[in-house]
Amino acid sequence: MGCFRKHLKSQRGFTLLELLIALSLLGGIVGVIYSIQSFTMKTFAQGAQYAAMQLEARFISAYLSGEMRFAQELRILGDVPDDLADGIAVFVDRDGRVVRKSASQTTVLSSGAGFEGGSSLHFAIREDRGHRVVGVTMTFAGKLGTYEVTTAILALNVSEVQGSAGPVLWYRS
Repeated sequence: MGCFRKHLKSQRGFTLLELLIALSLLGGIVGVIYSIQSFTMKTFAQGAQYAAMQLEARFISAYLSGEMRFAQELRILGDVPDDLADGIAVFVDRDGRVVRKSASQTTVLSSGAGFEGGSSLHFAIREDRGHRVVGVTMTFAGKLGTYEVTTAILALNVSEVQGSAGPVLWYRS
């Protein structure tokens, strides 16, 4: 037991230099961990915004595909018509929302939330092997950049088409 006490008394503490080196190493490690965590959070936020843009684009694409595929009449217009008594218009409003509007009802298909630059739609009709095809380009702009989707929808039952390209799609089933 006496040997143990003697050993304890002969032990020296840490020098100031050793403490400074240890604190510097600890500070460096904490800095690296913070940088990694910050980068991970930023990357996650970017991924979440791109996923939201993709989800919006898929939803609008699926909706338009179902509606246009069996429409009887299509018009591609430059502006939303005042009278929608016999049809439905799909367009982007002033607030950047994708809207479906009929004479009796207005439905917001995409709120545009999180897309600081808003969203836009562009429609174009073309012929492909004797069938009318409506090309739809959707653009969503956010903090991190622009996401654009282009799709083509086969209009199976269209008997009449007016216009060739524009930001408003009018159709009647």
